[in-house]
Amino acid sequence: MVFGAIAVTVVTWFVIPDEFIFFGILHCIAVASILGLLFLRLRPVVTLILGLAVIALPILWRSTLFDHAWLLWTGLGTLPPRSNDYEPLFPWFGPVLLGLALGRWWLRAGAPGGLVAGGAPGRPLRWIGRHSLVFYLLHQPVLLGLLLLVGMALGRDPQAMLSPPPDPAPMLIDCQVQCEQRGGGMEQCHAYCGCMVDAVQAQS
Repeated sequence: MVFGAIAVTVVTWFVIPDEFIFFGILHCIAVASILGLLFLRLRPVVTLILGLAVIALPILWRSTLFDHAWLLWTGLGTLPPRSNDYEPLFPWFGPVLLGLALGRWWLRAGAPGGLVAGGAPGRPLRWIGRHSLVFYLLHQPVLLGLLLLVGMALGRDPQAMLSPPPDPAPMLIDCQVQCEQRGGGMEQCHAYCGCMVDAVQAQS
């Protein structure tokens, strides 16, 4: 997982340097997996409370101190960074802690449902857990392929489905300029052009 995260950073640094991935989902999973080891011996209720606190903190408090590039991974800054994949430690380490707490309680209850080692119902989940990187890398193209098949079955053009949506900004600006040149007011033109762009996007 760690090597996968490093590879993503290196590749995106060269391919999309303005929006390279410095702390995406793989980075978050790798760091959370290591940090999670520190919480295994805590009482589940303490881990649960800490998980809720990690989720709540970036909602309740942020600081410009964390806007520095080397602290953006925390998720506690005030400015969203430019990145194609950004999953900061706060709040996303919170669900990991919640999972640890619930898992401990589940084991104490005897893990009903056969989800522990030896239980047949839990085998698919255990396989995914042991091969999480492979599952992560494969699930997106598999889901995309399934969606393409569904779209083609419904008569949609696969190339149109894969094409990114057009940027509405140039169309909106051009419409507003022409509208104001014809004597329209700024607010009136803004409302009219906004409706026109929405209609065009809905048709496409």
